[in-house]
Amino acid sequence: MSTHTILVTRKLPEEALVLLRSVGDLHVWERDEIIPRQTLLQKVGAATALLCMVTECIDNELLALAPQL
Repeated sequence: MSTHTILVTRKLPEEALVLLRSVGDLHVWERDEIIPRQTLLQKVGAATALLCMVTECIDNELLALAPQL
């Protein structure tokens, strides 16, 4: 049983994804574009870990939706 639900906001090399899968359930934004803000806000609530890019705004609004981060 995985202990973490990991949200990844951009597709990464498979080698990185393999490592992340070894520690949790992985949810990856697969499109080759920035994850829309509303989508990020909807998905982050279930995450216990967030691997994001500098293009995502991690602010109080997002953190309030994901207290387990």
